Amino acid sequence: MQNANVVIVAPVIFIVGFVPYVAWALAVGLAILSDMSSDPVFPRWSGYLSILVALVQIPPVALVLFKTGRLAWDCLYDWKRT
Repeated sequence: MQNANVVIVAPVIFIVGFVPYVAWALAVGLAILSDMSSDPVFPRWSGYLSILVALVQIPPVALVLFKTGRLAWDCLYDWKRT
């Protein structure tokens, strides 16, 4: 019975763990890009990098939601065969 609970909770923890990180990375990136002072605290490239990192983290969250089909993890590795 305990293993069944782990199987149910594991995807939820995976999804919940990434959503705050993505929101944080987007907020930091937008804050860096909104600094219009002559001597900014962080360089502008770090704002773009932060937004890029947030956008790259979104597709792995979707992999947990799909078990079969083209968006499942096993089909993404074997996309040429289908």
